[in-house]
Amino acid sequence: EVEAGEQKKKKEVPVWYFNGQDYPYHAMEMGGGTPCDLLNSDPRSTSVMYICESVAHPTGSFLHIEEVTTCKYLAVIATTQLCQNEAYTFKESPVHTIQCYPQKDAPRRPRILLEHELMFLHAKQSSQKPSDSASPPPKTTQQQTKQSTPIDTSFIESFLKGDMCLRGGSGWWQHEVCFKQYVKQMHFESNKAKVEVLLGSWDEAAHREWFSQAGKKKRSQNHVTHMYTGGDICDITHTARTCQVRFKCIQAGVSKGTGISLYLEEPTPCTYSLTVEGNFVCPLLLTADEFGVFQLQSQEAQTSDTDGVDRDGDTDSS
Repeated sequence: EVEAGEQKKKKEVPVWYFNGQDYPYHAMEMGGGTPCDLLNSDPRSTSVMYICESVAHPTGSFLHIEEVTTCKYLAVIATTQLCQNEAYTFKESPVHTIQCYPQKDAPRRPRILLEHELMFLHAKQSSQKPSDSASPPPKTTQQQTKQSTPIDTSFIESFLKGDMCLRGGSGWWQHEVCFKQYVKQMHFESNKAKVEVLLGSWDEAAHREWFSQAGKKKRSQNHVTHMYTGGDICDITHTARTCQVRFKCIQAGVSKGTGISLYLEEPTPCTYSLTVEGNFVCPLLLTADEFGVFQLQSQEAQTSDTDGVDRDGDTDSS
């Protein structure tokens, strides 16, 4: 009876369909939000769903957020703590192998299959024979990478001057970083910013002090982190918000353009971490001073510096 009761309890756990899979979740209702102008100043509310997800997403990160109805929201959060309960662990669909057996006097392997394998073997042997005509040696991987991943130096210059900001996010909140200026989180309605939250402003003195203490952990051959402080006051901690912006060199492979990715996390309340990945970061790392701050260089220097960055690994210990 106890086992039957546990099975019934597992079946009652609701699931959320995400990326082609069903994730069991634990639901909570959170009310008392900011008054909604469209609902006679009734407080906003959010249905929060916690799922067990520890591989693809760090714990505490938002997987999904949307406004289901007016001022009624749905938020899905990944957490490793829920994974301790077997009822909420993700179960992959089993894969069953299919065994085929010959009938009566039939051969173990079909005749058509043997003929195809024989033809493939002959073709492979023919391709391995030395050719009489000399062919030029293939280009090295470094040569191919340099040709297939052009760096837009005009974009880099605009970014370092603060003329162009980087924006990411596709849900309720979007985030924006302007180099040596600010990091913001925004909600847009009708292509206009309805709500803005300042996550941090650039203060070079504050960054240098922070980097001097944590610089070894915030810098490697393919990344560097900048600290933005003095953001809006947090209602939870009653202190100013801060945001670490992590610039990481990612080789774009055969794709062209900048190939930039941004994603924002909130490890602790009102303390944020924004990661900016792209091949445009690679030459910037070589211009960083002793405090990890990028310096504006000529276009010729940016182009020649691109080959000197190691893009293969990340030695970040943080």
